[in-house]
Amino acid sequence: MTKLDYAKHLANLMQINLYSGDLKDLSACFYGLFEEFMPYGDGVDKVFEPLVCAKDLQDRIMPLYEANKDKANAFIKAGFTPIFSPLPSNDKAKLIALGKSHIDSLKKFAEFINDKELLERLKRVHEVAIWDIREAIWKLNLDEQLYKAITKWRHKAEFIDEKAAILKEAYGSVVADALLINYLLYPALRHKPKEDFLKSCFEIYLLGHLCEFDKHKLEIYPLAV
Repeated sequence: MTKLDYAKHLANLMQINLYSGDLKDLSACFYGLFEEFMPYGDGVDKVFEPLVCAKDLQDRIMPLYEANKDKANAFIKAGFTPIFSPLPSNDKAKLIALGKSHIDSLKKFAEFINDKELLERLKRVHEVAIWDIREAIWKLNLDEQLYKAITKWRHKAEFIDEKAAILKEAYGSVVADALLINYLLYPALRHKPKEDFLKSCFEIYLLGHLCEFDKHKLEIYPLAV
């Protein structure tokens, strides 16, 4: 199956037509693909069936359906289209533990890509703060450096199955964060650390939170929706 064949397969699942303009970027028209299988993810296996790493990719996304099912059902009952937005957890101790694990995992990633500057900056992060709402962060340069490093690695990582790259935009509507998109794509990537270095970040999201670095602190805050 070619990438175009796979795109046609996904279009069929969404009951949409592909046009000539869509062929320039085969991923562009699949934003919202995974919302088609809400609230429980029933039938989402059909998305991954043509891919080499089908089961691993499916296993990545299923916890999101589970974490989101109560809110999704509430949206459906109220007559709204459900979105991926897990309910925020009040378990601050668990969030702090995951935040610390996230920092440690990123240090190992920095070692993997041999980015000494990023590693030294991450070593200076010693605090995890939990906020009820997102606080204003004026200096996001560590976050920017991290995202650039991960993006650079991703472009070099290569896909085990090139067709999986088409799912990028579909994942974008699920998590709306580059780190989490890479987590969901991780099984399809060839050159990567043995440790799943974005797992803690994903688990923070499953608890209805996102995180950002502010100088020497990782700040965790609930999703806005």
